[in-house]
Amino acid sequence: MKRVVVASLVVVAMAATAGFIANPPHVGPKAQYWAEFDNAFGLIQGGDLKIAGVRAGTITDLELDKRTLHAKVGFRITQNGFGDLGADTTCESRPQSLIGEYFVDCDPGTAKRRLPKGAVIPVQRTSSTVAPDLVGDIMRRPQRERLSIIVSSLGAGVGGNARQLNDAIRRASPALRETDKVLAILARQNKVVRDLNEHADEVVGALARSKRDVGDWVVKARDISRDSAERARDLSAGWRKLPAFLAELRPAMATASRASGFVLQSADTRSTELKPVSYLDSQ
Repeated sequence: MKRVVVASLVVVAMAATAGFIANPPHVGPKAQYWAEFDNAFGLIQGGDLKIAGVRAGTITDLELDKRTLHAKVGFRITQNGFGDLGADTTCESRPQSLIGEYFVDCDPGTAKRRLPKGAVIPVQRTSSTVAPDLVGDIMRRPQRERLSIIVSSLGAGVGGNARQLNDAIRRASPALRETDKVLAILARQNKVVRDLNEHADEVVGALARSKRDVGDWVVKARDISRDSAERARDLSAGWRKLPAFLAELRPAMATASRASGFVLQSADTRSTELKPVSYLDSQ
């Protein structure tokens, strides 16, 4: 009877082990963070994650959000020294080579509040690079005919969705986003730009009034540069000999100072006398 019980326990244990191997327990997503993109073209699991252009981890998951139809890219930071990401982190997909490899590059931001583990970076703070080969394909037939059809019917497709189209274009082209940043900086510095324009007018006016002097200066600068280039070897030799020349000059100057070192000094307001003074002592 005991043998039957032991055999039954062994069989149950083996069955449980087989079931555990066939259906391992769910351990949660491998991703440390998620980024939401309009599309994940060129991205693959195991691809590079870079922070400020430096490889810092890997892409672990690629999913589709069926509600928004956006791509969700999970990644994990594996390199030491990068820490966590700020709440204002932005990410974009970039081409890594000419053969179609892409990676995710993130700017960790400057916000003091940090992203919790498993947080999703929204699509408003991501962008996707349009591949150059896709742009080149548009110029081939029949793609260019299809593009003309799309463009001709674009008005009906985007009617009433101007804001969404604007956001999509900005996310698709990082250059537009950077242009917006530059324009915002210029708007904040409008007083500096105004003063720069005023001062620039004064400088240009002064140069215009003295254009003959400016022309002479340019000609002389050209001549000096040409002469210096022609005597480059002699100038180099002179600089090499300068330390030895200075070393010999100091004792010679001391001797000359002792030989002719008499100066006229006033003893009082009624008389003067000649008094030897060392040149080096007076320095």
